[in-house]
Amino acid sequence: MKIVIFLSIISSLSHILGAATFSGVVENKFGQFIGFTALTAKKQSTGEVVDFEGSRNGSFSVELLNGTWTITADTQQIAERGYGPLDAYEIEIDGSDILQNIILLASEPLQTPSITFELDLEADRITYKVRGQGGTRVTLYASSNLQTWSPIMSSTVRATGSGFTSTTPNNFSSYKMFFKVVATTE
Repeated sequence: MKIVIFLSIISSLSHILGAATFSGVVENKFGQFIGFTALTAKKQSTGEVVDFEGSRNGSFSVELLNGTWTITADTQQIAERGYGPLDAYEIEIDGSDILQNIILLASEPLQTPSITFELDLEADRITYKVRGQGGTRVTLYASSNLQTWSPIMSSTVRATGSGFTSTTPNNFSSYKMFFKVVATTE
């Protein structure tokens, strides 16, 4: 009986003090979720700190008391994924639930993307492996003269070191072909 009363008092205090749920998804500017991101909410008026984490699919939900909160992400963790710090991200809790995504941006300057090729002579095909920095779009271009470039494939990168792999027929055997990879935040 005491436990029920105690829980009832806590529930009433939360209602009296005013609290709401802040939820959303941690994602990059291309709308790709960023999973398992460590986050912290700090109440500006009291310094109270609440740690929470995005799930595998980037979704998060945390109960916060009324007031202005500054949200930060673990700087080292997101830097390893290619993202810059989450600066001055503030929310105002006023008793109403908030559904708002947290968007991480690629750190500047952008890291140089990489490309590797595997030529399978028996199957007469080429496999491209393009890797880049989290929060960027990497595009593979081809040219036969180094003046006119055509995009072959493009993809957004969720975390540094990831990218795309593609296999195509080797149509370049009778002439020279040049490749380049470009990373942008657009």
